[in-house]
Amino acid sequence: MKENYKMLLSNKRSLVIIWVITLTIVSIGFSYAAFFSVKTNKNNQTITTGDLSVSYGGGSTSIARTDMLPMSDEEGMNQGEASIIYLQNNGTLDLNYNLTIGYDLEELSKSNFGENDKLTPLNYVRIAVYDYKSATNSTLICGPLSVTDLATYSIDTTNMKNNRYSILFDSLGTVSNNIKTYQIKIWLSETAPSSVSESYFYINSEIVSEAQNTKMAYTINGTLKNTNGQILSGATISLQNNSQKATTGTDGKFTFTNVLPGTYNLNIEASGKSYEGNITVREGTDKKIDNLAATFTPRIDMPLFEASYVYAVSINKLAKVNNVANPLSFMFKSGETYNLMPSAILTGSADPNINNFTITLNEDKISNFTLE
Repeated sequence: MKENYKMLLSNKRSLVIIWVITLTIVSIGFSYAAFFSVKTNKNNQTITTGDLSVSYGGGSTSIARTDMLPMSDEEGMNQGEASIIYLQNNGTLDLNYNLTIGYDLEELSKSNFGENDKLTPLNYVRIAVYDYKSATNSTLICGPLSVTDLATYSIDTTNMKNNRYSILFDSLGTVSNNIKTYQIKIWLSETAPSSVSESYFYINSEIVSEAQNTKMAYTINGTLKNTNGQILSGATISLQNNSQKATTGTDGKFTFTNVLPGTYNLNIEASGKSYEGNITVREGTDKKIDNLAATFTPRIDMPLFEASYVYAVSINKLAKVNNVANPLSFMFKSGETYNLMPSAILTGSADPNINNFTITLNEDKISNFTLE
């Protein structure tokens, strides 16, 4: 088990990895073969707050799949192949679940992967997460999106292959709602070039669970306006990679609940236009909001993934706003000025309610974030 994911026990938090899905695709020609498997580290399944249990659906610990070709999001979401994951909280504290994704270098080292071989770029890996009731009853809660659309969970500036990305996607109580089932679908983007067929696709996904009372869960009450001060009703605001959505009322107001510290994509659909940004939520003693500058000047040869982590914006959004074609190999040049997506750091206090949070839109982008 990687050092970064060992169980941590402290007064502040209790971390535990409760399951791992490994997706391995070794590509030959233009045909792909996939293998899903579940690993369980029993030593890390118990923390001081109680037991966590996970089982794998389908009556088997593996699903074999062949001929996995690049496909559209519609095809990927309609595919029958999926992982069914059951989560159960038998402990004494409510828990939050974070799905982390990255390369599985441990399994890769056991393969025939050589120095001159390449890994499939993560921006071609698409994922969707569903709240699952049955084969005919599931609700999309996240996605479809690329792995590099996700917030950066951890980075390794010496080897980007060790980077991980995450979705903070749900919580489980201990009594009334202690069991949930999810379906995860993963596929190759239809934009993947033919050269991807010569790369190795080793993806590792892990759910990290954290005791809920170790972090504040904020309720954000906000208002959407334009630069003229007019309220915007009927707009859809998406937080947390579509896992929370709110529609503004006639007063322009919206609410997000159970927002934990972390970095979130923020997407707005208003008056037929789309707006993108990022919000980083932090704990603190005084409520405040800090808008990040619209531009930045990087240090010498800063990788795009490192800049996305430093400035709390997803890799794909940072690449999009700077017209970067190959984000995973791009380096920012020192002394030059680059653009940032509208981003802000929202700091909460011991009060779980954050009121008067205002998002202002101009004609083509989010103008700023304020606490009025």
